[in-house]
Amino acid sequence: MTDERPDLSSTAGPGPAPLGAGRRERTAVDAVAERWFARTMELDPAQATVHGFPGHESEYRDFGPEGLEARADAARRTLTELGQAAPADDVDRITGH
Repeated sequence: MTDERPDLSSTAGPGPAPLGAGRRERTAVDAVAERWFARTMELDPAQATVHGFPGHESEYRDFGPEGLEARADAARRTLTELGQAAPADDVDRITGH
């Protein structure tokens, strides 16, 4: 197995833009999503490792009542924040869906 990625720059014809090709201003919905992602990485260190954040390889999430409550609280806070953030574009509408 190789880590090489195909070179898509020479692909003929129209197609989807490469990830990161479009630029847009950071929105309130983006900020909520980024906080949610950061918080879920804090609450589940094994997932942080899977996503490439080093330093958590021997840590695991709290599966007990306090850990479950922390995850539920994070979800409630995020949903409240999303309810207060007006989508600026289609990307925000999909992010908040």
